Amino acid sequence: LNRQQALIKKHWKTWLGPIADWLKSPPRFEAGFPVEGHLDASVSRDVQESFRKVVDRPEWTTFRTLRLWSQIISAADLVRAPRFANVKALLDISPQELGPLLATKAPLTMLELTWAMEMAPLSRGALGALSALKVLSILGRDLGVFAPGVVHLERLVLRLDRTSPLDLAPLETMNVDAVELDLY
Repeated sequence: LNRQQALIKKHWKTWLGPIADWLKSPPRFEAGFPVEGHLDASVSRDVQESFRKVVDRPEWTTFRTLRLWSQIISAADLVRAPRFANVKALLDISPQELGPLLATKAPLTMLELTWAMEMAPLSRGALGALSALKVLSILGRDLGVFAPGVVHLERLVLRLDRTSPLDLAPLETMNVDAVELDLY
């Protein structure tokens, strides 16, 4: 395992060619292929135009999980791009992107959203547009915003600030198999 990590650290940029510049750090590899990465926009001033030049690269095809902290590409555009068809988990998605993402009906199984307090509550069953969704990760304070939208989840992850109060009443209206509390 240490040898694998040393090889990845030394060669990952060579292996991934032109897409390596778009990753914040070495991606997680499985069976020699990149499967999880963190997209980073600090590489270029005109990031969206520059990213369009690499969006069709075959090196993206094995990624299953992507963290989109910055606006390199919208979540909806990413799941529509053919080279990203294997992406099943999107992390750090802003709530403003949720509407267009739901419209794609992407086969995502996991979605992690950043804060959403300014959003109006989702309409009943809205998250059902992502019919494969099994895991939703949100800030605990946003539970009331997302509760109406949930059809069924295997796991709901509530990220909690130790100082913020948490109202768990919306959980009673949700169809969730397990709730995980993630304190930060």
